Amino acid sequence: MKLILQSVGAMPLLCVFTILLTAGTVEAQATASLAVIPQSTPAMPGSIATASVTVLGSLPISGFSYGLSHDNTILALTAPNVTAGGAITAAQSGLGPDFLSIDIFANGFTFATVINTDVAGTDLLANTAHEVTLLSYTVAPTATFGTTSLTFTGALGTPAVALSVGMGTEFDDAPAVTNATLFTTITFQRGDVNENGQVTISDVIYLLTQLFAGVPLTCLDAADIDGNLVLAISDAIFMLSYLFDGGTPMPAPIGVCGVPDAPSALGCASFACP
Repeated sequence: MKLILQSVGAMPLLCVFTILLTAGTVEAQATASLAVIPQSTPAMPGSIATASVTVLGSLPISGFSYGLSHDNTILALTAPNVTAGGAITAAQSGLGPDFLSIDIFANGFTFATVINTDVAGTDLLANTAHEVTLLSYTVAPTATFGTTSLTFTGALGTPAVALSVGMGTEFDDAPAVTNATLFTTITFQRGDVNENGQVTISDVIYLLTQLFAGVPLTCLDAADIDGNLVLAISDAIFMLSYLFDGGTPMPAPIGVCGVPDAPSALGCASFACP
C-alpha cells in the first residue's frame, strides 16, 4: 500500500525524504540538474510570461525539491500560475505523485514532490529532462525595458526548502542549476524618433537635434538606428542611407511597432504607438 501525502507545509516533506533516502551518512554518487526555461520572451508590461522547470538525473528520480525566486517589483505569481508539469501529472501511469507541495511567496515559490514512497514503484527515467513545473508570471504594468532573472534557491520557506534530487538511496543535494533571464520590453518602431507613426527625414532632423541640442527622448532605442546600442551621428547617416540610397535596413522592429530581437542597455521608457 502506498502512502499518499499532500501538504502545503515542509515537515511532511522531511519525513518522506527520511523514509526515501534512509537515515545516516550516504555518499552522493548520483548527479542531477535543474533548469528553468522561458517560453515567452520578450515579455510585455501587463502581459503573461510563461516558463517551465525541468529536472534530470543520472539515475531514476524518486523525488526532488527546489525554490525559484523572482523580482516581485517586475513579476508576480499566484496559486493557479504554478502547476505540476506533464512528467509529474503522468507519473505512476497517470496516478500522479504520492506527495506534492507547492508554496508561493512574494518573491518566489517552492516545489517538492516524491514520485512514489514504494521502493518498487515507478520513478522518473534517468538521463531524461523531465518537464516538472509550468509557470505563468504576470509582468507588472510598470515594467520597463530590461532584463529580470529567475533564480534557483534553497532559501525560501520556513524551514527553507533545499535544492535536492533523490534517486532511490542516492541523492544530489547540490544539483547543477540553469537559471533564466526574462527580457522585458515595450513596443516601439525603430526610426520613428519623433513618435508620429512615420519614419521620414523629420526623424533624422529630430535625432540630430537630440544629439547636439540635448532634446530629451523617451525611447532611446527608437533612435538607435543601426542597433549598436550607441546614439551617435552615425545613426543619422545610417537612416539617411536607408531612406534615400537603398541602404541596409534598420534592425527590427521596423515598419510597425514591435519588440527588438535582443535586450538593450539604452532603454525605452515609453513610446506612442499609433
